[in-house]
Amino acid sequence: MANTAVKKMQRLVGVGALALAALPAMAGSISDRLTVYKPDGSVYASVWVDEVNEDPNQFYYINDASLIDPAEFGNATALIEPGGNPTNGPFSDIFGIFSDLTSNFFLGFQSDGDPGVQFGPDGAAIFLTEVDGASYDATRYLAPNLLTLGYTATFEVGNIPEPGSLALLGLGTLALSAYRRTVRRT
Repeated sequence: MANTAVKKMQRLVGVGALALAALPAMAGSISDRLTVYKPDGSVYASVWVDEVNEDPNQFYYINDASLIDPAEFGNATALIEPGGNPTNGPFSDIFGIFSDLTSNFFLGFQSDGDPGVQFGPDGAAIFLTEVDGASYDATRYLAPNLLTLGYTATFEVGNIPEPGSLALLGLGTLALSAYRRTVRRT
C-alpha cells in the first residue's frame, strides 16, 4: 500500500514538473499576427512578430502581391491605445495594404511605429480602439477574386501564444490526462 502511494506521488511530481516546464515557453508570446485563411478555414499565409523582437521601425508583410486589392491602399486600419483618439493617438498598430515605396504592394502591418506613407498618403482611414487579445477583420484588404472564393483575413493583437507554446500546453494536458487514468486504475 505504501509503495502505491509513493508511485502516485512520483507521478504527480513528474506531471507537475512537466507543467512548470511549459511556463517559460508561454512567456515568449506573439505580439501581433496577420493571417489569411482559405475558404475551408485553414491558414493560407501568416506573418507575426513576437514581444522580444518587435521593432517599431519594421514593417511585417506577407510577400504575395496576388493577395491584395490595390484599391484599398490608403484605407489602412489604425489601432489606438485605450483613451486615445484618431487625431493624436497614441497609436498602437496599423494594418492594411503596405507599399515598399516602389511599385509593390502587400498585406502587412507595423507595430508601435509611425507608418509614414507606407500605408497611403494619409496613413490610416479606419480608427479602432485596441483591445489586448482581440482579433480584427482584415478581409477588406484581400483581392476581389479571393473574396468571391471565400478567403478571409484577421489581424490579432496582444498575448497570442506561439504554436510551440500551444504544443507544450497540449502535451501537458495529455500528461495530466494519462496521470488521471493511471490513478483511477490503481
